[in-house]
Amino acid sequence: TATKTGKGNQNIIMICGYACSSKVWDETVNSLSANATCYALNFSGFAGNTPQVEPSVLLWEKDIVDFIKKNKIDKPVLIGHSLGGTMVLDLVSQEPGLFSKIIVVDAFPCLPAISNTAFKATDPINYSVYTDLFEKMTNDQFYNMQKAGIPQMLSDTSKLSMVLDWSMKSDRRTLGKVLGYFMNTDLRARLSAITCPSLILLQPNFKNTQDMVQQQYSTLKFAQIQYATKGLHFMMYDDKEWYLNSLRSFLKL
Repeated sequence: TATKTGKGNQNIIMICGYACSSKVWDETVNSLSANATCYALNFSGFAGNTPQVEPSVLLWEKDIVDFIKKNKIDKPVLIGHSLGGTMVLDLVSQEPGLFSKIIVVDAFPCLPAISNTAFKATDPINYSVYTDLFEKMTNDQFYNMQKAGIPQMLSDTSKLSMVLDWSMKSDRRTLGKVLGYFMNTDLRARLSAITCPSLILLQPNFKNTQDMVQQQYSTLKFAQIQYATKGLHFMMYDDKEWYLNSLRSFLKL
């Protein structure tokens, strides 16, 4: 589903991250919707949304393309956070003529290669490794894992309970299948198909591994790579002013 806000000529489609609600974009929408039309997307199985029987990232991506074409959304900007950012790269490499610009918020074309430089994608993907991990946990085990993990990604303590709640309301099978897909995805060779201006916003920690960042994005022709000044993965909260200024400057809004 999509929440539409604003009536500006520039169209912006927003893809949330893993286990997140489209509400993660609320401040972004508030900042941009005076001069743009924003579509914040929700995904089945995330943050309390009804799950699909067999969740599929590829079907989600197809649904986004169908949504754009059905609603005749002209040359939208596509922005994605986290795993949503990887979806942006996948989508635009397949449909390069559909979009005017892209913004990737703290994401990479090959997530596993950040920690494993010898990574090779496997086909077919063994999803059960990931679905079993989540589905066999008790609620308390899952809660404790999420409660320990989210502060490693979010320094704004006022948002911790909200993001934790999104995770707890997410469907475990969906989480497993989506994680399995992205832990076996390598889009690096396909970035050369992307021909539109591209803004890559990364958390400050990645400044220490700029060689890895450059390697991941080496084939993306028109990329601006910028590093936040503070905070962690959820930079729309942790470094809000810098993040919004970066978006407005890139979008000329």
